[in-house]
Amino acid sequence: MKAAPASKRSNPFTPGFGTIPDRVVGRQEERQLLEEYLQDIVENRQKDGLLPHTAPSPIILTGPRGVGKTLLLGLLEREAKKMKAHPVRISQAADVAKGDMMARLVQAIAGDEGETLWERFKGVNLTVEDAGVGIEFHRKALAGFKEILKSKLADKSMVFLLDEVQHYQASYLGLILTTVQELINSNHPLLVVLAGTPDLSSHLMKTKTSFMIRSETIYINLLEDKEVRRGLKQPFDDRGIAVEEDALQKMQSLTDRYPYFVQTVGHAVWTTLRKEEKKKKIVDLQLVEKARRRMEEKRDEFYSKIYQEMHDDKLRIYAQQVAGIIKLNGNQPISRAVLEEELEQTSDNLLKPAAEIVKSFQDRGFLCPGAKGYLSLGIPSFLSFLEEMNAAETKQRENLKKARDKQQRMIEGMEEEPDLLDITRHIEDKDAASKNLRIEIPLDLGEEWGIEAYRDKIYTVVFPNGKKGTYRVNRIEEHRDNPYRDLSSFSGIVLYLGRKIGGGFDNTGMPDRPDVDSWQNKPSTRR
Repeated sequence: MKAAPASKRSNPFTPGFGTIPDRVVGRQEERQLLEEYLQDIVENRQKDGLLPHTAPSPIILTGPRGVGKTLLLGLLEREAKKMKAHPVRISQAADVAKGDMMARLVQAIAGDEGETLWERFKGVNLTVEDAGVGIEFHRKALAGFKEILKSKLADKSMVFLLDEVQHYQASYLGLILTTVQELINSNHPLLVVLAGTPDLSSHLMKTKTSFMIRSETIYINLLEDKEVRRGLKQPFDDRGIAVEEDALQKMQSLTDRYPYFVQTVGHAVWTTLRKEEKKKKIVDLQLVEKARRRMEEKRDEFYSKIYQEMHDDKLRIYAQQVAGIIKLNGNQPISRAVLEEELEQTSDNLLKPAAEIVKSFQDRGFLCPGAKGYLSLGIPSFLSFLEEMNAAETKQRENLKKARDKQQRMIEGMEEEPDLLDITRHIEDKDAASKNLRIEIPLDLGEEWGIEAYRDKIYTVVFPNGKKGTYRVNRIEEHRDNPYRDLSSFSGIVLYLGRKIGGGFDNTGMPDRPDVDSWQNKPSTRR
């Protein structure tokens, strides 16, 4: 069962969904149960190709995303090949949902001859109900699928591994399950495992296959602390790399005991270590902090998908309320009934029933069921992500409101938006005679922009102290070097900004002219 150690250069952590890492930690009971079922249909197979008893009804493997369902299917597939059974694995839910599930199963069962066999048996008549819910195969097609399956089961035991089943079209899935159950009841050596998110059970109810109620359900979620520690430390130990205790504790805290994050954290730390291989032969706290950005990027990418789904389903507005209720409960598990009651009391107008909201959060792994069915936050760090997103969106709304208000004032007070003139790049002074703001633009900039660039303009002026004011250009002068004038004379364009239109403060409050050198060297504060 244990994979061979990877080469010293390869990364032993595999954060991709369903990929099998070098060291698989946890899920021992679940793995043992699935392998016992597999062993039963292989070792108890008789000469006539049948079992002396019926195999178990299809097994339901459920849990939130990223907790290891696909990994368990992959491990069972590997064991089936070792035992010379025939694993049939379908995981591309987008394809099977289109209605070609039975054809894909036949091809996976029969190999190269699958397409020919399917064309021979399937027939052409299909009846489609208006709602698109009940697509019923021609009897010949269903009988043909059953005969193909029986012929292959006569050669060897078979394992169906179907992933993301919550996306399968219920009508097709019902036909498949009914057919395989008939074969199971006839003692054929067939094991079926259906994997999906926690809403899989309710989806299976739509298939109208009552025997599924008697099926065994395996629910998986977070790992134990000791499993997380072993999963993070063992791959480094296998390669002779020490992990300091404070570094291990930090890595462990970043995972939230979530299997996918165990691989994400380990992968980031390993990658960072290899970049500093000549300097470090040990994983310490400093190295973990350097790797943290990589971890957080992967984690945020994962959370963004959940966040978007919540938004699309109009659930996001309730997520923080649910988290707040659990916080008020001392972060202790809370009964579903109490949580639903509190949610109804703290929300003025629920768009969905509280029970449906709580169930949806559980299906997404936001809420985790425990002893007595009590619920707690499934992934604590998702709450922090949610708070950050809400804060960022609130800020964006505030900025947009300010921009709209400013735009409206412009429409009411003037025809065009004023240009931004950052006078920290220039020399400014008050013109005592006219009481205008006098801004000197050096020759190089003046020639680059041209005098026409300033004529009849309105500017929002940014002053060195950060304040702003909106002014109209009253007068423009162009100054050139004159050999008969003082060498300190100015060359360039001079703007006289007159009437103050809005914002900032008026001309009488302008600061005194600063030292020219320090002014010119001052970095721009333009936003």
